[in-house]
Amino acid sequence: MRKLLLMFIVAQLVILNSCQKDELSTVENLYGKWEVEKLEPKGIFKKSIWPDDFKPVVTFYEDGTMGLRLSRNGCGGNFAVSNSNDIIIEDIYCTLVCCDDEFSQKCYELLRDVTSYSLETQNSLKLHSGWVDIKLNRLN
Repeated sequence: MRKLLLMFIVAQLVILNSCQKDELSTVENLYGKWEVEKLEPKGIFKKSIWPDDFKPVVTFYEDGTMGLRLSRNGCGGNFAVSNSNDIIIEDIYCTLVCCDDEFSQKCYELLRDVTSYSLETQNSLKLHSGWVDIKLNRLN
C-alpha cells in the first residue's frame, strides 16, 4: 500500500513539474531582451562556447519582428512561433559597419537555423537548432 501511495505522489509531482514548464514556454514569455550567455553544441565531448567579452543581445517584439545587437553591427528580422514551441527566424539583415567578433558572427549564423525554443525559467531561454543550443538570459 505504501509503495502504491509513493508511486502516486511521485507521478503527481512529475505531472505538476511538466505543466509548469509548459506554461513558461508561451510566446508571451519570449518577448523582450535576451543576452546570449553561451553556445552549447550537442553531442558527446562537445564543450560550450563562451563569449570573449561582448555578449550579443536578441530582442523579440510582439509584432513578430526581432533585433540582434552584435559586437559591432545591429540586425533585424522576423520570427514566427507555433503553439508547439516551434520558432522560425527569417529575413535577418544587418548593418555592415565593421567586423564583428567571432562569437557574434557565430550567433548570427546560428539564429537562422533555430527550429524551437524552451523557457527553463522566466529568465532563462534556450533556442534549439540541429547541432547547437543558444543559451540566453533575460535582460531587465
